[in-house]
Amino acid sequence: MTPMLRFLAGFCLILASGVLVYLASPLPFYLMPKQDRLYSLWQRDFSVLSRNADFKQMLGQLANVEIHFNDPQVADEFGDFKSPFRTSPQGVYTLKINITRWIEPKAYGFIIEHELFDSTDDKIHEFGRTYRVGYIF
Repeated sequence: MTPMLRFLAGFCLILASGVLVYLASPLPFYLMPKQDRLYSLWQRDFSVLSRNADFKQMLGQLANVEIHFNDPQVADEFGDFKSPFRTSPQGVYTLKINITRWIEPKAYGFIIEHELFDSTDDKIHEFGRTYRVGYIF
């Protein structure tokens, strides 16, 4: 085998292993904007939660979804942020969502609090989730 052929074979091997490492790692996730990372985690979480029949029935009857940001800087950053929930004209519930920035010494993310209200504005259910969207180095 000539030196040039060995060089090309080695280069192809290194390139292929680099591509495999890139595709197998969470790097593509962390290259997305923060809003997209949060939405991706939120949507994945609710696809799992919606397998519960009671939960699915409540969320299937949403008339309105309101998103509030507790931090004005986050509100500016996430100006046109959408929720993964669908509303229906026949819906009877209002889902109020509060999004708060969460920071630890080595990680950051968002806390999303969900409050479900009926047509008389009585709270019937609430729950929260914490989503880690990045690391601090």
